[in-house]
Amino acid sequence: MTIMTELVNNAVVHGSGRTIDVRITLDGDSSVGGRVEDQGDGPQVIRELPEPVRDGGLGLRIVDALADRWGFYPGTNTVWFEIGEAAGLRE
Repeated sequence: MTIMTELVNNAVVHGSGRTIDVRITLDGDSSVGGRVEDQGDGPQVIRELPEPVRDGGLGLRIVDALADRWGFYPGTNTVWFEIGEAAGLRE
């Protein structure tokens, strides 16, 4: 799953090097949700694209392109996502 790979990679690169918590949920309505939490203290940002792109910086852009919904819990380093039929119906 590309979304989870990008979020875990971000946690490894930008986190504190401590625990990374990964959760994936599968719902009976063909939707998948997940979240990745690290112990870092940096904000979640979608970077402006440098020309040319060489050193990464595309992780959240990829998540944004592939997930039906995604976001983060304010004041934490937990990023969540949803894909599938029911993703657009939840709050």
